[in-house]
Amino acid sequence: YSNVLTSLTITVPTTPINLDQSIRLIFKATSATTITVPSGLYFRGDDCNDSYVFIPQDNKVYDIIITYDGFNYNGIVVGTPATR
Repeated sequence: YSNVLTSLTITVPTTPINLDQSIRLIFKATSATTITVPSGLYFRGDDCNDSYVFIPQDNKVYDIIITYDGFNYNGIVVGTPATR
């Protein structure tokens, strides 16, 4: 992960058709990384606040799985320190 993602825009289907589909994102970020997400996408896990907002931190690699539960999109975030 020698390159750092500077911005990320996440879009999701307006009409989900399968509850068993997911999206996986793996990237290195910093606190300067800007992320744009649609309403109805709620993040939980590492570096997420109580309002379900994902806030990237310096020198971390993130693995995010986005799923749909029939009502909302959910992003599960796992962050690990970047080693390179």
